[in-house]
Amino acid sequence: MNKYYIDLNFDIPLFLDTAIIDRIKNPETSYQSKNPSFVNRGQLTRSEFNPELIAWLEAKGLSHVASDFFYRTPWDVDQIHTDGLPRDVGKLNWIFGQDEQNSKMFWYSMKKDRPSQVGTTAFGTPWATFDEEDLILEESAVIRGTPTLVNIGVPHTIKNGSLARLCITMHLRDHLTGEQPTWARCIELFQSEISQQD
Repeated sequence: MNKYYIDLNFDIPLFLDTAIIDRIKNPETSYQSKNPSFVNRGQLTRSEFNPELIAWLEAKGLSHVASDFFYRTPWDVDQIHTDGLPRDVGKLNWIFGQDEQNSKMFWYSMKKDRPSQVGTTAFGTPWATFDEEDLILEESAVIRGTPTLVNIGVPHTIKNGSLARLCITMHLRDHLTGEQPTWARCIELFQSEISQQD
């Protein structure tokens, strides 16, 4: 099975109020980002999500703890990074609008055991960045985000295509450990929803 991304098959809407997506896509909203890589960048609160989805995740043994959105400009290339320090964790991504041919995620293995730089985002969340010469490309794919489990503890990046790309992420906490779920744990918990087997 793929250890970088896995598409899931379930039909619970992310939002009850789809106008949230329109608000995110409007750069005049309160979510406005100053980063030129993004049309808009910010965080969403738990109350903005479909309560049925939150309850369904809770029944699986997962709590929704935070969400970010990235409305990325056409042809933008992100820094290669991990969300936090390199480790074995997964999160959920939903994608709304993208160039289905040229908008790809890339995952890498490390030639050395430490990142190039460790810091925090504008929202105070940790991340580590990497120089490409210190990495080996392992996987690339167009992420459909319907939704998709994505391994975010492995160095990764997005190289966007000709359209602006909205990605909404959901960070989870495993009831069993109190930590973010490992990749193996994600596969275990979402086994009945896995629609792609590599």
